[in-house]
Amino acid sequence: MKHLTRGALLATLVATILASAPAIVSAFGVSPPYVHAPVLRKGSQFTSTIFLVQGDPKVDLRVKAVFEVPDKIKGWFSVDKGSEFTIPAGLQQFPIKVLINVPKDADNGIFTGYLRVNTIPNREAGQQIAISIGARIDISLTVCENVVSDFSIRKIDILDIRQGENPQVI
Repeated sequence: MKHLTRGALLATLVATILASAPAIVSAFGVSPPYVHAPVLRKGSQFTSTIFLVQGDPKVDLRVKAVFEVPDKIKGWFSVDKGSEFTIPAGLQQFPIKVLINVPKDADNGIFTGYLRVNTIPNREAGQQIAISIGARIDISLTVCENVVSDFSIRKIDILDIRQGENPQVI
């Protein structure tokens, strides 16, 4: 009987705490979660549209976009809305364009990084804790003159090698 009483007391305590906590439900995501540019030439431009998606857009949502890419290519990237912008209330899907401008003197190579999109919480007077939600958009791009990314080998002959013989490539 004591065990049942302790269990009931614990359940009542947990229910009271949960009932008195403010109900904050947020959903935030991106689609697609990547920017993939497999072939970029020096001096070229590339644009990718990403949708920022909210679950319940009742209020304006302030957003900050930060590129986390190698320093030597950081200047290539921008967002059409700027690094800080507001998604208006009532708008569930908000498009942004990720712009990549490859300079003419860029090095060839494969570059990776990501764009972090975080919400900026609205803090009320006296509020000590704020929760920021966000998403990460992976970035992968290749800068090159000519790229061969797909090829096939039609025929290959592998000769038998016997002990004592020198292998040959023909």
